[in-house]
Amino acid sequence: MDWVPQHELTLLHSVLLLYNISLSKYTYYSSMSNGGYCPIGGKCNNPEYCAEGSIFEQSNQAGVCRSCGLDVVKAGYYCANGTSSICPPGYFCPIAGTSGPIPCPEGYFCKQGFAEPVSCPWYSQCPRGATNQIPTWGAIFIIVVIGIIVAAFSIWLWLYRRQKEKNATSQGAAHQRTTEIYNSVVQALTGVYLQSQRMQGFTNDIKYTPVDIRFEHLSMTLKWGTRRRILQDVTGEFPAGSLSAVMGPSGGGKTTFMNALSNRAPYGDVTGKIWVNGFEGNFGEYPKQLGFVPQDDIMFDRLTVYQNLYYSAMVRLPEDMPREKKLKIIEDVIQVLDLEQVRHTIVGSPGRRGISGGQKKRVNIGIELVAYPRVLFLDEPTSGLDSAASMAVTKCLARMRTLGITVVCVIHQPRYAIFRQFTHCLLLGKGGRTVYVGKTSQAEDYFVSHGFRIPRGENVADWFIDIISGGVDHHLPDGSVDRDFKKEDLFDYWTDYQMQQAENPQNARPVPSFSRTVSVRSLGATNSENSGIFQSQDELRNRLCELLDAEPDEDLTPQQIYRLARLFEIECDLSEARELYRVLKAEQGEVTCESFAAMIHGGATEQVHLESRQVLPDLSRLKDRQIATVGQQLGHFVSRNVALISLGQVFLDLCLNFLSAVIIGTTVQRTNGYDMMANNNMMGLMFFAIMIGSGSLQVYGFEFLAFERDASAGTSVLAYWASKTLCHLLDTFLFTLIFTATWVLIIQANYNGAYAYCIFFVFAWWVTGFGQLMTVVFPLAISLLLAVIVPVEFVTMFGGVSPPISSDGFFQKAATYFGCGYYATELLTMAEFTALPSNILDLDDVAETVHSLKYGTSYYVLRDFCILFGMGLIWRLFTLAWLQIIVKYRRDGLDSMLPWLAHLIDYFNGKFNPVVKDARSHDNKEIEEKKSSSGNDLTSSSSSDSSDSQSDTTEASTAQPGTERISYAV
Repeated sequence: MDWVPQHELTLLHSVLLLYNISLSKYTYYSSMSNGGYCPIGGKCNNPEYCAEGSIFEQSNQAGVCRSCGLDVVKAGYYCANGTSSICPPGYFCPIAGTSGPIPCPEGYFCKQGFAEPVSCPWYSQCPRGATNQIPTWGAIFIIVVIGIIVAAFSIWLWLYRRQKEKNATSQGAAHQRTTEIYNSVVQALTGVYLQSQRMQGFTNDIKYTPVDIRFEHLSMTLKWGTRRRILQDVTGEFPAGSLSAVMGPSGGGKTTFMNALSNRAPYGDVTGKIWVNGFEGNFGEYPKQLGFVPQDDIMFDRLTVYQNLYYSAMVRLPEDMPREKKLKIIEDVIQVLDLEQVRHTIVGSPGRRGISGGQKKRVNIGIELVAYPRVLFLDEPTSGLDSAASMAVTKCLARMRTLGITVVCVIHQPRYAIFRQFTHCLLLGKGGRTVYVGKTSQAEDYFVSHGFRIPRGENVADWFIDIISGGVDHHLPDGSVDRDFKKEDLFDYWTDYQMQQAENPQNARPVPSFSRTVSVRSLGATNSENSGIFQSQDELRNRLCELLDAEPDEDLTPQQIYRLARLFEIECDLSEARELYRVLKAEQGEVTCESFAAMIHGGATEQVHLESRQVLPDLSRLKDRQIATVGQQLGHFVSRNVALISLGQVFLDLCLNFLSAVIIGTTVQRTNGYDMMANNNMMGLMFFAIMIGSGSLQVYGFEFLAFERDASAGTSVLAYWASKTLCHLLDTFLFTLIFTATWVLIIQANYNGAYAYCIFFVFAWWVTGFGQLMTVVFPLAISLLLAVIVPVEFVTMFGGVSPPISSDGFFQKAATYFGCGYYATELLTMAEFTALPSNILDLDDVAETVHSLKYGTSYYVLRDFCILFGMGLIWRLFTLAWLQIIVKYRRDGLDSMLPWLAHLIDYFNGKFNPVVKDARSHDNKEIEEKKSSSGNDLTSSSSSDSSDSQSDTTEASTAQPGTERISYAV
């Protein structure tokens, strides 16, 4: 029975069924004899009846069994039961034919639809008939190599830090040892011993120009809202080299006054005049000459005391100042602020033990002091400290005054001994009006002369505050209590007193000058019992010439310095003598008997008269002071960022990155069909975006206050931004390396690992750039969500996979093409498809996937890489622009900016901040309580009381470092 017509076969089959006879054995025998019911080339009505090696092809009413071939069946398919079937896993189908699928040979693997086997990578094995690669020792080797890279980086970082600390320790020890040898030489020659705290970095010469500050009718009005006046007509002077205190009750505008004077009040319109050394101007013109110590201890808590001072000095001191001189300034500051015992101690934070609160205050001051400022402003430097720590800080400020620095600080209720350290004081009343300004020693007499009596044993500072608050009785000339006195009368008393002083010709203001007679004892010198017995400078010079056998103007050598020390039996070796010689040469430019004698004589003199009544010059030349260049600042910022790296945190982040790749890779590896390829890649990118996005918050978010502090001092925003960008690339490199290697091994990807790394890296570049922008624009609480959620949404909801982009509406398509998920998913998916045999793209499932997701097949690689890298760069440039805007806003205020942009900055930096909200609500509540308790008595002063709320808000609007970023709130 070669061939039976279909209708006859059907009829026979029906008859046999009636007799419960099966036809299967007959049909099976028939198919075995000639391969089927329909011979190749014969007509047939059912594909199942075509002979093996043929395919059913419909033609009009009857079909034809045609021979298999590439003209009718695609590669990766074979003919089975008259139909085209995809090649099963473990086999490959190179051409359509009668032979059927070919088993995959050993050393190769064959997935479904392969037209040719694919060689196993070197790190895996593939037995005969393998459907996928099986990782072996090679995969373990890759993990080990990556671990070695991470360990090598950690070891290098540890050694780098250890060497930096060792260098700092040796420099400090050398500085101290050199000073001791020098002091011993001075004592041997003159009989005067100078303590080790002789200032070598701070020079007391005419180049260090003191600053005299005079202000007249200084006022401030809020720019927004009701435009309340919160500072009114403050007039006074802080002489050069003075230590001035700004005092007053809460809401008196103390911080507002200092912000207005130091040009740090962008939230208000400042009127009045300011004279600097007799020349009208403002401190906004001299940002590099100004030091501002905020109330909060804004510093890097993961750095040591020395590191905080070191990096501040290196970026803010003059460019042309030798590095050795900068290091000596740092040593001087450490000694003056009494930080020697904790110089290499981590500053610490509330969650990490470090130095004490008083020491933090001194470090906070030192960060500004190492910048060699002419004027130093401090906002409540003693707040939160006990009396002993407050006294130590105040004594440090007093020593700064002896160096010619004009110090102005807001202080709250100091004890008597602390108050007496100040040479001048400014007392402000409610509404920011002047009650007294002048010498501290004359303040008590002023109030006594106006009818106020101080009780015996009363702290004069507390007495002043009580008077300003209306808590002290005012007495008339006959001794009776003035029942009509109101605290607002104090403003009139001061106005009348100023008018009387102005009418007196003897009080005419002279040319601004600075009289400085610096006591060596104040700088740490003490005299021995025979301190008054020493030779003149000429006698010292002659004796040195005799001892060293040299001419007065002859250059000395380190060997001669060593011999001089040995002559006086001073313990000293040749290396220490060389160091002393280097120090002397750096300070004087030459080392001769003449210069050495002059230096010894000046240091031993009880009173060193440096400059008698020096006329203060115009500070316009100080505008040209050049701090470190942008390149130098970039190097120091990079070094600081490396020092800030926490090895424990990096190790934890890398472990979490590794575990996330293992978890998601293991999950998606079980569903590795071609139609699920894009979805699997989307899931991997989503997990990676979560890990890398959350890490971007550490770039700017936790040190934004420190950045604002540095930028306000004139440091380069570009250098800071570039250093952050470069250093974060190191984190991105390591995190991407760990995730990519783990992901490729777990999912058994077929694409090149280096190519996959490039894809994940540009994706991370996009995500981290976006996260960095969010951290500088929004507060941390919001930026944490935005930096993670937005990239995740761009990968999942707007990734173009689920739902596919072909079914999206206009908005979804726009978001898909704008985001990062679509391009990264396309790169990974097409990388997998193109790494397989070339026929894979012609498979039905793959072709449908590529078509529905609108993936490209030719130019997409360059396009996707350019878009991801370009958008990541744009996010970073936006970050730089926003940082520049913030700095300009702080420095120049709203007048230099578009109004809508200024409102936007204030909104983003204060609107969402709970601390600012709490401060506002607290102050408003306090105002209402005062109004209700005072009744009609406050009618005349309602304007000033309401303005105090803004002053209190401003004073309250300073965040703890490392928590929330708060701008000046209005």
